[in-house]
Amino acid sequence: LSKEIKLSTQRINEELGDFIRKNAKAKVHLDNPQVTLGVEIYEGKAYLFTETFSGPGGLPLGSADGLVECDYNTDNDVIAAWMIMKRGAVVTPIHKKLQKWAYGASEEGEVLAKVSGETDSKEFVKLQKKEKLPVFVPLIGLSDKEIKELKRKIF
Repeated sequence: LSKEIKLSTQRINEELGDFIRKNAKAKVHLDNPQVTLGVEIYEGKAYLFTETFSGPGGLPLGSADGLVECDYNTDNDVIAAWMIMKRGAVVTPIHKKLQKWAYGASEEGEVLAKVSGETDSKEFVKLQKKEKLPVFVPLIGLSDKEIKELKRKIF
């Protein structure tokens, strides 16, 4: 943060507070604020926000090379795609249930693998023999309870 604009975090907070006080004719109450304002500095621009939310965790979407393809035949396929997205891969096509997790995702590029919601190892072996691309099956080691919990989070 301070590397980009050569100001300490404290100084940025002070400058932002002064700007709000002067331009919005608002008071700044650090001990009991009505609104908490956050700021992120990125590529020389300041982005202000009043609310934060928990993301899925994992790596930034798009940080993995290539695309992973998914055929959405079951809810487990959607859950498996979400898990692959947590590893930074963009899954194509983006399923409607996953759109809120796919902000800024580009579905352009080469498909390097497929993802499946398969949970049976014998079925996975059949699927892998049938496909020309590597197949990821991130649910194969999860219990039904764990899969249901992920479904609640995603859906």
